Amino acid sequence: MTEHLTISNQPLEHPGMDFALLRREGIKHIERLGGKLWLID
Repeated sequence: MTEHLTISNQPLEHPGMDFALLRREGIKHIERLGGKLWLID
């Protein structure tokens, strides 16, 4: 018998598994670091 695989629509168990959240947080971090670099003369 063939096993059917599905993607759960339940909330993720761990925030580290949420690609969209990790991407947003990474972009914010890069913006903070980049902003500090542009202020240095």
